[in-house]
Amino acid sequence: MQYKKLKPKVREIIIEAVKLFVLIATVSMLFYDSIMGAVIGIPIAVFQLNLDKKERKKRIKDKLVEEFKDMIISIDSALSTGASLEKSIYAALSDIKLLYPEGSMIENELKLMTVKLSVNVPIENLFCDFGERSGIREIKDFAAVVSTAGKTGGNLIRIIRKTVSNISMKIDTKREISVITAAKKREQKIMTVMPVLILAYLKLVNPGYMVSLYGNVFGTVFMTICLAVICGSYYLGTKIVDIEV
Repeated sequence: MQYKKLKPKVREIIIEAVKLFVLIATVSMLFYDSIMGAVIGIPIAVFQLNLDKKERKKRIKDKLVEEFKDMIISIDSALSTGASLEKSIYAALSDIKLLYPEGSMIENELKLMTVKLSVNVPIENLFCDFGERSGIREIKDFAAVVSTAGKTGGNLIRIIRKTVSNISMKIDTKREISVITAAKKREQKIMTVMPVLILAYLKLVNPGYMVSLYGNVFGTVFMTICLAVICGSYYLGTKIVDIEV
């Protein structure tokens, strides 16, 4: 599976289409009171679509990282019982089947590894291939350690155990940061939506109050500036709460 080129599901495409339609309609009617506002709404919708794509890919990668952590912990357990690295792959597959529903990403990867092991593909190549296809740094690091340990002939069990401990700690730290920033992300989205809700309330309750902002150059420029501030604050907010480890 090429994780870098994952295509969205039909359900996700429909949801995205509805979100974009609502976004364009909101910009057109609330900020400009005209269908011509869609000219400005379309690029904003495209920008939001790109953000949603990045967020979707991030969710998939985060899920794969969590599954990968359980896989390497299982490999470490198998190695500690005296199994070879190749045999530990089969043991990890059995453990993953108990931990995750059938068809999970890491289960599919382990099944692919067992098939390739059966035709004598070096295990170093399997992890390197997995790391390249996933584009995930933790997997690439583990693959590099396995490859180096195999070539230098070091204490494979001790090296892998140390690597598993370091990678697991890093993944746990990322998860903790994600939990801590989750509330801030919700607050940031609420703060972005609030000006739009206030504008919608004024337009609904007292339409005459907003008349002077529509159909003239000053009103159009003013509303465009407001829209730019809202979009800019939203983008800046997403960058602030997006913490990399």
